[in-house]
Formats: sequence, structure tokens, C-alpha cells
Amino acid sequence: MSTTNSVDVRCLGCHAPKVELVLDLGPQPPSNLFLGCATQQYPTHPLRFGVCTSCGLAQIVDPMPENMVRCTHDWLRYDEPEQHLDDLASYLSSAVGKQNPHVCGVSYKDSTLLNRLESYGWAASSPMATSHAQPQADVLIARHVLEHARNPQQFIASCSAMIHPDGLLVFEVPGFERMLQQHQHCFLWEEHILYFTRANLKDFLLSCKLEVLEILEYPLPLENSIVAIARPAQSAAPAACSDKDSLDEQIGMVRCFGSSLHSQGAKAQQVLKRASCAGKGISLFGAGHLGMKYIHFYGLEPFLETVLDDHPQKRGTFLPGSFLPVNDSSWLAQHPEGFCLVAVNPEKHTILQQRHAFFSPGGGKWQSIFSGISDFWV
Repeated sequence: MSTTNSVDVRCLGCHAPKVELVLDLGPQPPSNLFLGCATQQYPTHPLRFGVCTSCGLAQIVDPMPENMVRCTHDWLRYDEPEQHLDDLASYLSSAVGKQNPHVCGVSYKDSTLLNRLESYGWAASSPMATSHAQPQADVLIARHVLEHARNPQQFIASCSAMIHPDGLLVFEVPGFERMLQQHQHCFLWEEHILYFTRANLKDFLLSCKLEVLEILEYPLPLENSIVAIARPAQSAAPAACSDKDSLDEQIGMVRCFGSSLHSQGAKAQQVLKRASCAGKGISLFGAGHLGMKYIHFYGLEPFLETVLDDHPQKRGTFLPGSFLPVNDSSWLAQHPEGFCLVAVNPEKHTILQQRHAFFSPGGGKWQSIFSGISDFWV
């Protein structure tokens, strides 16, 4: 794993051949792959992260092929944050000055927001009910899809074709600025191809010939949710994007993020070395993509005995790359003086500690892997 400074890669957003590679994380397996045995073969693909020095968009370079990323487990499902949706629905109902507007979503992730908007008298439909040949929607919702797009400009154009000329587009994406500032490398993964801040999201939408009406940001325990409300630009003239100072700041954050990988990994390894020397059984709770990347990126495999997860389909499997076994949390009862890294959403930390109330009094120690959490340790 290394950092580099090549500038010969074409940007997925603006298409300029000016993507600077800031981090090469080497061959990585899909995070949604769980092995049946410790000798099973698995595919890998290089995971490289860069930033466009022309538009400031952070992105995965040469993303993992779609057939490799596609999940083969029908029991694995990702939940998007929803605690802000009441506020967002209220905002949209006030912002859209039309009686009983027709709103359309692009995926299953939009259903809970559509349900809330229906309570305001909106008429909701799935994207299949909206003809590309004859746009019908007044508002189109796309929650947590844009960051996965391999051709984001084409995705924006397709969304624009589904609304009336005076319609609105609502895009929600995870905010990556805090992750950049706090050097949380485990939030890089093969399924998120584009990494947005308020600034580069606005610039990207402007480059897609949209007029950006509002950028909202909802604080959340991990990645904030950024919501952009836009509409097709009425003028053919390109809108002004960020000034040079703002662009340089965006690029600088990504470069600093890339250069901090080795120091962050060294700190993590040092802490686990001390725990190992103290004879503590070391585990990580949460066999999801955040925990997997944290282990792989920082080279923590030699220090861990197991990964813990109470999902019935994950128990008894092995993680690709490390071949660490996945056990359920009853493992903690056998190691009451252990050291457990926590890689689940901080909102679940209290529940986790309550369910295993014996662990801390017995000398066990919980440690979150996320910056900004009270028990964060690196």
C-alpha cells in the first residue's frame, strides 16, 4: 500500500485527464464476500483513490468490475440513514410551490421518504411508472445512488429526463469531508466510487448543467447526509464553480488524507501490540465493510483472534484477505478481560455494551475505531 502522485487518469466527473492518485491500497476483495472455509479462493481488484485537480472530485480510480462487486447473498442489505427524513420531507413540502406534486424515486432506498411525502398530499410512484419519452415527475428523489455511479453525468442526464422542464431533482449522498479531515480510511470501499463534500457536489452538479438551489447537510454519527436540490439550468452558459482557493483546499484535504495512511496504521498496530503483550484476547465487533477495511488497510490481521457478528448468516464464515473467523458475541464471555474493537454505528454502542454488561467489569475494554467517539483510541 502506498501513496503516489500520477496525473494521467481521466476524471469520472468532468472527464479531464487530471486525476491525481493519492492512495494505492493494493488488491482488495469485495467487502460483501464471506468465505465458507479458510482455504477458499476469492477475487481481488486494486483499490486506488484519487482526486481530480481540475474539478476537485474525489473518486476511486479504475473501480472494481460490476460483476465482482455485485452481492451474491440475498440476506445482505445496507440500511441508509433515516433519522433526518422527517425534516427533509417537511422542507421539501414547503419548498415545492405546487399543489399535490408528483414525486418519483429511483430505487428502493427512496421509499421511506416517498411515504413521508405522501402524508403531505404528494403523489408518489416508482421510476418504472415514469416514461423517459414523456417526463411526468415534478420532483425526482435519488437517495444514496449517485456515489455508486460509474458514469455520473449520464446518471444525472437520465434523472433530468424523468422530470418536467421546471421540475426538481433531489440527490442525497454521504458526506466525506469529516472522513477526510479525521483520516478515517476505512470509509473507502469498492461500492462507493465518488466521494462528496458540499463544495465538490455543488461543482459537479453545476458541471452537469444543473442550477443548484440548495445544499443541505444533516449531521449524523458517522457520515453526514448531504442533500442537493437542483433543477435543469435555464441558461446554456456554464455556471461558475468554486474559486481556485476553494479547489486547492479540497485537493489538499484529499492529499493529506492519503499521506496519513501509514501513520494511522502504525498507531493502530502499536495499541494492539500493547494489548497482545498484556495477554488480552483481541477481537473486532462488526463483520461489515468498515471493519473489514479497517483490518486490511492498517495490517491488523496478525493481532486479531476473531471478528464478531451476531448475524446468523455471517457466523461460521471467514473474511477474505485475513481469513479471520467470524464468531458470535458469545466469544466475549470466554474472554472477559479482552480487547474489543467496535466497528458498528456509534448509535448501537450503548446497546452493545448493555447486552454484554459483564465485559467491562471483568476487565474487558471496548474501543471504537471511529474518530470523534469518546472511546476512540487512534
